[in-house]
Amino acid sequence: MTSTEPVCERTGLYTLSEAARILGIDKSTVTRACNRTDGTQLPYKVRKSNGRRVFLGQDLINWWRLCY
Repeated sequence: MTSTEPVCERTGLYTLSEAARILGIDKSTVTRACNRTDGTQLPYKVRKSNGRRVFLGQDLINWWRLCY
């Protein structure tokens, strides 16, 4: 994980790959973070058009602050 706060548009939506790049972690680590049940789950939304996860920039920043 990157040691500096992620730089992203707070209202922007990011794909799984983009979220991983922003956070400086692997895509599989992002997926595991979404599936956590210990209170540190990475929030996401599911696109209706394709059923894929998208991440709000503010959620990425908040999750980074929580975990780092």
